Amino acid sequence: MSFDPYQALLKKKETNTAPTDVLSVQSYPEEDIKALEDYCKKMNIVGFDTGRLPPSVALALLKSRLGDNYTNIPLEERVPYSQTMQKKQLIFG
Repeated sequence: MSFDPYQALLKKKETNTAPTDVLSVQSYPEEDIKALEDYCKKMNIVGFDTGRLPPSVALALLKSRLGDNYTNIPLEERVPYSQTMQKKQLIFG
């Protein structure tokens, strides 16, 4: 008997379209979800697809890439610009 790729594809499709079992859906702690939602609101993030990442890991990923919200912190405290300007020397020619 020879291998029929079309029949194999149909068989694979049947196994992939099986109904999702409600018990197999992953649930996460509410505090992790709330922390991620709060961070997204604070940083004005409208949409973020976490894929299969847990909310705590997604939050850590966002914080590592975007940092934290610095809206209430003055620029001088966020960036050591004033220290750099103090060290700067003007050269007149």
